[in-house]
Amino acid sequence: MKKFSIHHTISKGAFGVVRAGIDKISSEVVACKTIHCPRHQVPSVRLEIDIGRQIPKGIIGLVSILGSWCEHYHPLPCEQADPEDVHLLTPFAPFAFATAPWQQINLPTRLALFRQVLEGLRNLHAMGIMHRDISPRNLLVYSDRAPATAFAGITDYSKAKRGVRAHETGIGPPGFIPPEVGQIWRPVEYTNAINVFSLGLSMAAPLVKWPYAERITLDCHNRISAPLANISNGLGAFLSAMIVWDPSKRPIAEAATADPFWKQSALVEVDEDEDCAIVNVAARLQRSAG
Repeated sequence: MKKFSIHHTISKGAFGVVRAGIDKISSEVVACKTIHCPRHQVPSVRLEIDIGRQIPKGIIGLVSILGSWCEHYHPLPCEQADPEDVHLLTPFAPFAFATAPWQQINLPTRLALFRQVLEGLRNLHAMGIMHRDISPRNLLVYSDRAPATAFAGITDYSKAKRGVRAHETGIGPPGFIPPEVGQIWRPVEYTNAINVFSLGLSMAAPLVKWPYAERITLDCHNRISAPLANISNGLGAFLSAMIVWDPSKRPIAEAATADPFWKQSALVEVDEDEDCAIVNVAARLQRSAG
């Protein structure tokens, strides 16, 4: 901690806060996530740190943990206090998918960012890790100036686990949770297909708006899918395949990275009118309910 100067708060949540900071030696800007960790959460925080450290620095589409320490300067929670502050250091990103200026980012650059996080998901699955909390807030944008330099990555492994199947229900924000994830009173088994669904929705979010605070119903899903089907250049069809309701019909992440869409997208020209159009599904749902 003494090596870094921690500054303003970037975001906060039930876990704690994320602050921007500077490495006093290299002058590199970093992000410091401080977790207020009660003793019963120590195993999950240890797993988050372990998985984050397993991510090689510089791997495509994934954000690695650069360092970690508890308030007693041990690399992992030491349980000398309850709760105990635990700090996780990652590279600083100016935006997340949730805050990026999408209307100022042209289509080729958007596609490059989408491709980066999709490859990140493929890499994560190849490592045997199920993320389980993919949403626009956990997809960081490091550069959005041009397709050749665009860089984005998946972050936050607090809900991640090793394996390809799970049944826990307390994962992700409601508006990005796939339909096959059960309710707290009725957990059911699911697979890595949940990550494909959540990533597809996160890519669609700049174009289609829906009530993020609520679980997606079949009616809401249909209203998200309808405008995607009208997007030309193959993007709409590609996203529609990722968010299909039946998990057995979704492509796995590796297959999605090999989809012919990516070869076609290299020839796409920007249509500013179509590119910036946003469909507000929430408003449509309210009108239909009224």
